[in-house]
Amino acid sequence: MVKIYRDLFRLNVGFIAHQETGYSRAFEFKQDEFLLPPDLIIHQLEGTVIISRSTQGLYIDAHFLVHTPATCSRCLTEFSLALTTEFNELYFFPYQVIEETEFILPEDGYIDLSPLIREYIILETPINPKCSETCAGGDYVEEDPPEFPENDEVIDPRFAALKQLLDDENASPPDGAES
Repeated sequence: MVKIYRDLFRLNVGFIAHQETGYSRAFEFKQDEFLLPPDLIIHQLEGTVIISRSTQGLYIDAHFLVHTPATCSRCLTEFSLALTTEFNELYFFPYQVIEETEFILPEDGYIDLSPLIREYIILETPINPKCSETCAGGDYVEEDPPEFPENDEVIDPRFAALKQLLDDENASPPDGAES
């Protein structure tokens, strides 16, 4: 059964906000299989989040290596897809907010990086994942492949005139004419 950790990436950073500009703190993460709500299963996660105090807020520098279940787009085999993701965000101090942003340091001093981590992992996930670069596809072989006669082509009547032009152009030149 996959575990759900609701507060795995909820960090108390209030003490960093009270430090001198330039102060930073690293948070290390290493976790086996879990569910990143609402629906992202992670087989393995390793990463580091460095949070630094700046004049405008707290700067987040995150690096993660994750393994998540995937299905090969070629052979349809289930496999564990390794992804790396990096992101940087600035959580503004409430009194420093100049424009609209969702990244404002809460008054309680806790930030939850789960939605950000989930979003960046999904962005790194390829549209057509492959179990390996050399995957040639599955063992599916069509038993009776259809045969298409070369000379008895069925031509859409709308393209018949174009076909006739191509045939005329490809026809051999008359005797004595140069090609």
